[in-house]
Amino acid sequence: MSTYFEDCASISTKFLRSNGFFEPNRVTDCTQKFISNNEIYNLTIVASTMEEKPLLIFHYSYRGENKRVEIELIPRYNHLGGVGYKFKCPETGKGCYKLYFVDGVVASIGHFKLLYRSQIKSQRIKDMDKNFGIIFKAEQARKEINSYRFKKYHGGKMTKKYKRCLKAIKEAEGVSMSDNKKYLFNKNH
Repeated sequence: MSTYFEDCASISTKFLRSNGFFEPNRVTDCTQKFISNNEIYNLTIVASTMEEKPLLIFHYSYRGENKRVEIELIPRYNHLGGVGYKFKCPETGKGCYKLYFVDGVVASIGHFKLLYRSQIKSQRIKDMDKNFGIIFKAEQARKEINSYRFKKYHGGKMTKKYKRCLKAIKEAEGVSMSDNKKYLFNKNH
């Protein structure tokens, strides 16, 4: 089992809404193939908004076993009269906007005891990212400024992109490599 959320596939209400699953009084389906935690899933999604209780059904196979998960959709009415939906997590029963697939189980983030990659970084690595990240951003900004079609000015005014690049370069001027060598060579830090 993976220890990171980044390695696990997820499905969100935003993805389903943008693909037309939540249109009123319709039954919509699609088939997706994805990899989560080095496991291949063939997922069939069926969404029904025709009933009084809207429903989302996942059909998938995990390690040769066919699974079917019914997920209740919780309607969220907005002030313009439209309807959006939240998932009701099949494991915790709480409302959520994103469901994860981990070891054949479909559930919300609260069900799994997983971490994000940034949560396990040591303080030394975080400090290095902070200090060297500024230098990296400045190099990217210099490359962008020197690119072929980069516009510095438009209508006599500096462009927002140019201002952003100059700001990144100016921030990096205060950081020297000699100050950051202590992070590279000092093992106690």
